[in-house]
Amino acid sequence: MNPAGFIVNDKCIGCGKCIKVCPGGVLYMGEDRKPHIQEFEEFGWNGCWRCEHCLAVCPEGAVSVLHHWPEESLAIETMEKLGDEAQLNVIRYWEKEMK
Repeated sequence: MNPAGFIVNDKCIGCGKCIKVCPGGVLYMGEDRKPHIQEFEEFGWNGCWRCEHCLAVCPEGAVSVLHHWPEESLAIETMEKLGDEAQLNVIRYWEKEMK
């Protein structure tokens, strides 16, 4: 069961960054040198935290989680280039999406 919708595409280079940043510890490196998600019953402390850190750190844009792909997220460098009002608009958007 994969309620987080964790998907890794062919661009994955097996670097393991997504596994290292997973606060829930639900990702592991498979024998195929690709990250996989362990089965879990609920979101939260004992499962996926819905933080999307795995998606954010992937250098190749190979991870999708919670039906989000990297191109739907803004990198930190992009956020830093935005003005204060634009940053607030992005934060407001994601706060609405997470409810």
